[in-house]
Amino acid sequence: MKRALILLSLIPTLAMATTTDKNWQATSVQTQAGQAQSAVLKSSRIGQSQGSMIQQQGAKKLSARGAVQQHDVWVYDAFVSLYRDHDYDGYYSGITLEFDVDTSAYHSDVYARIYLGVDDEFYEYYTTSIFSIDGESSDDSLIVETELVQGFYPDDYEVLIEIYDAYSNALVAVYDGYDDADLVYLPLESKDYDRPQTSQVTVTTEYGGSMAWLLGLLLPVMWLKRRKG
Repeated sequence: MKRALILLSLIPTLAMATTTDKNWQATSVQTQAGQAQSAVLKSSRIGQSQGSMIQQQGAKKLSARGAVQQHDVWVYDAFVSLYRDHDYDGYYSGITLEFDVDTSAYHSDVYARIYLGVDDEFYEYYTTSIFSIDGESSDDSLIVETELVQGFYPDDYEVLIEIYDAYSNALVAVYDGYDDADLVYLPLESKDYDRPQTSQVTVTTEYGGSMAWLLGLLLPVMWLKRRKG
């Protein structure tokens, strides 16, 4: 009798955590007024070079949200879109953030630090270059496209934006989930967790019963031929 045994094993899904790994990486590209800059890698280990007025700085970690006294610069609005979910678990490794910074002055030069966080613990994943804002114009919004490369566990993240004056490096505006519901409960994970589940199938075939049955038929025939001989 021929029997077939099929064994199916699935690779287990990684458990969720509510923080980032010690070593994480994210790659971002910023665009303003249709002009895109080259991609920049931000890492827990690698600093990021800015303009001549901003010294090279490593990624910051925030355990408290910043407070701002002055209000001549503010974030008017922000939009988020998520993309790339290879394992179809509802968590995405790509995030596009667009935000519009306004000022009561005619013109200002600023830069932004952008963070991802869970439970009020934020990690800076991108620092923009210096960009210009003109009054309350909506034509100077900044777009940052980011790919989370490594170290971001699957979770619901919040985006926090800090705006700094380009000349004094003073913090002039903070914008987060308290200001805009679009910036909270973002299902994200880095590429190292965004892997499709795969299966492995092993087929084992066993013989035995059919061979014994055939041998049982051949023995009488062999015995008759020997008698005749």
